[in-house]
Amino acid sequence: MMHILPMRPVGPERRARVRSALLLLALPLVGVTACYDDGPTYVQAPAALPAPLPAPAGLETVALDGAVWLSWSDALRSRSGFSHYQVFLQDAQGTVRWIGDTDVPGFLDLLVENGVTVAYALRAVDQWGQEGATGPWVSATPRPDFHGEWIFAWEDVPAKSGFRFPDSDQTDPILHGSDPQRDFRMEVDAAGWWLVPGPGVQVHQAPVATTALRCGPAADPGCTDIARAPASGYAAADLELIPGFSYVLRMPDGQGRWYYGVIRITHLGFAREGAIALFDWAFQRQPGNPSLLPPSAHPDPALAYPPWSRSLRQSPT
Repeated sequence: MMHILPMRPVGPERRARVRSALLLLALPLVGVTACYDDGPTYVQAPAALPAPLPAPAGLETVALDGAVWLSWSDALRSRSGFSHYQVFLQDAQGTVRWIGDTDVPGFLDLLVENGVTVAYALRAVDQWGQEGATGPWVSATPRPDFHGEWIFAWEDVPAKSGFRFPDSDQTDPILHGSDPQRDFRMEVDAAGWWLVPGPGVQVHQAPVATTALRCGPAADPGCTDIARAPASGYAAADLELIPGFSYVLRMPDGQGRWYYGVIRITHLGFAREGAIALFDWAFQRQPGNPSLLPPSAHPDPALAYPPWSRSLRQSPT
């Protein structure tokens, strides 16, 4: 099936983008917002325009809860005249439309519906406005669960930089990074991405390399997870976040006991809003119980506890 993509306008009215290459890290990057200057700035075209850029390669999608995260190879950045990437979406009805530009190899689409499959394709644009070839279409189906959570850096989007293990599917776990109820927030600097514990929260100081958040009955023989929180080794200290590692946190209940939770980092990079981390999480709802398996999956029915009262969780005074 041939997909006919809409063309973006090309001509004198199209201003050259003025962008800053502020964050070029070794980690895979994900798109940042393109910025325009207040007045038109034009690029002098050569006497003979070069051939349009080839299609971007390596497009991958990560289905999240109500969102899709895209990343791809940034090899075209080194080509002479490269300007930015265009992102196109094909919806469930087959309609194709342009949904945004980005000048780094990534994009976070927040306007998708859980359970509905969509597809994405890319083009590269040069500084003279020429649109290159269209890359292959890659599909994704967002879905609601405790996999695929995302959080932004405190330095970029403070209102979405905090996280609190939720008590139900209706509770939004993403908080303002300064909210005193947060369990942690994410910060970023030139050295990397950091988990910063919230008030009274402690993190186990030995993150574990894992292959999954939870290894179920059908898991590969080599699957590794953290099924039980360690008894000691915690501190209220920042830890660097690394993809493929799991981090155990414990939160006080105000009565001398701890709640335990675990997060597993899957991706680090940049979205148009700023630095971002994608992770999975699990949470034990009974204080003092170090088991990190969800109650519905726990082999011991005695450890499948009813929902807990969030009001019990308090920071120590």
